Amino acid sequence: MLNMHFIIKENRHVRNHRFVADAKDDNIASQSMVISNREIATVFKRLFIKLGPNTAIVGHNVLGDIETLIANCGVEFPGDIRILDTEKLWFGLLNVNSIAQCKYGLTYILNKLSIPHAYLHNAINDAYYTMVACLMMCSPSFVLNCGYKENPNKKTEKGGWAKVKPLLKFNPPEEVLQKKLGKAVKTPSNTFYKADVFNYGWFDDMLSDVVSGPGK
Repeated sequence: MLNMHFIIKENRHVRNHRFVADAKDDNIASQSMVISNREIATVFKRLFIKLGPNTAIVGHNVLGDIETLIANCGVEFPGDIRILDTEKLWFGLLNVNSIAQCKYGLTYILNKLSIPHAYLHNAINDAYYTMVACLMMCSPSFVLNCGYKENPNKKTEKGGWAKVKPLLKFNPPEEVLQKKLGKAVKTPSNTFYKADVFNYGWFDDMLSDVVSGPGK
C-alpha cells in the first residue's frame, strides 16, 4: 500500500488542539509532503488519470472532505467515481438508519473491530486505518461472522434479522498500546518534502509503481 500525506502550504500553521489532539507531526504511515493549495487540483487530476476508471474513494463520513476539496481547492472528481464510506458501512453492519441509533466515530469503530491504532487525527493515519476498517467491513466472511445473522429462534417483529453480539473485544487504550510498542509507534517528527515546487515526476513514478508494479 502506497501512502501519501499532503499538507497544504498555506495551512501549515493550522493545528488541532481545542477539540481533538494535535497529531500533525505524528505521521506513522508515510512521508508528509508540503504542497501549495493551487497544486492540489493538478495532483488529484494526475491521480485519477493514473489510477484509471476503477478508482474508488474510501473515507469516514467523507462527503464533507469531498465538498471542501471542490470548494476550496478546485478539485474535479470523475462523475462516476465510487465512494465507500465506512460510516455508512458501519450503519449497514449494525442494521441501523441514523446516527442517533449507535456510536459511529472512527476510534469507536476501530476499537470494536479490534484494529490496533495510534495517533488518530493525523490525516494519513486516519486514512490508513479507515482503509483497514473498510476492507474488514467489505469482507463477506467478516459480515457473516461478526455482524448480523438470521436467528431462527429469535426474529424481530418484522421477521427480519435478529441482532447477535459481535465476538470482538475492545483494544487496550492508546496509551497502553504505546507503552507496549514503545518508540516504534511514533516518529520524533515528520520528514517534510521541502522543495518549493512539487516534484510531479516523483509523484508519477510512485503512482506507476502502484498501477503496474515496481520497475515496470
